[in-house]
Amino acid sequence: SNSGSLSVNNAMFRDNQAAQKGGAIYSDTPLTVNNSTFMNNRTPGDGGAIAGNRVTVNGGTFAENSAGN
Repeated sequence: SNSGSLSVNNAMFRDNQAAQKGGAIYSDTPLTVNNSTFMNNRTPGDGGAIAGNRVTVNGGTFAENSAGN
């Protein structure tokens, strides 16, 4: 079982690929992303850039991310 939370601040995620979910990030714990950039991330599943159940995004840029679902 996972517990806790994840925070990402002022980060760049570019050209990442996931096999199932979340091209750049998959989190099953609370996730907060602040002022970060997600470019050209991909997955055949859910969430071209981010996949998770409890995600909060404050500012940032999302461009050219893709998901199969």
